[in-house]
Amino acid sequence: MVVDGEEVVAGAGDIVVIESATPHRFTAIGDERLDMVCVHASDRFIIEWLGN
Repeated sequence: MVVDGEEVVAGAGDIVVIESATPHRFTAIGDERLDMVCVHASDRFIIEWLGN
């Protein structure tokens, strides 16, 4: 993942907390399928797709 410009390597069982309004992206780099759960504290959120 890249969170606010900083690379974060996360693996199975890891929890990554990202504050609201923080730019972030993720990439599955392994050969296995990526399964992840995203929990949002608000019932409304806005997604802005940023460039790479």
